[in-house]
Amino acid sequence: MAKKSLTISIDEDLYTELNEYLNKSKENLDEFAQGALSEWLEDALDLADLEAAMKDDDGVEYSLEETVAHLGIDLDKDK
Repeated sequence: MAKKSLTISIDEDLYTELNEYLNKSKENLDEFAQGALSEWLEDALDLADLEAAMKDDDGVEYSLEETVAHLGIDLDKDK
């Protein structure tokens, strides 16, 4: 996959902490940033999906017993 460059500005304290971490971990800045951005984006997209699902929620709740019965699961078979 082709790579693109990205330039950001961060405050000095965060810059110092980041450099200290990268020096201790021997991690590459590009790999660290790509991993951190990827994780953040995945979380943000998951949150957006949750918010959309909550908006469409009809408020109906089902008990464990109702859910198990609906799915045809026998919880007593291992006893």
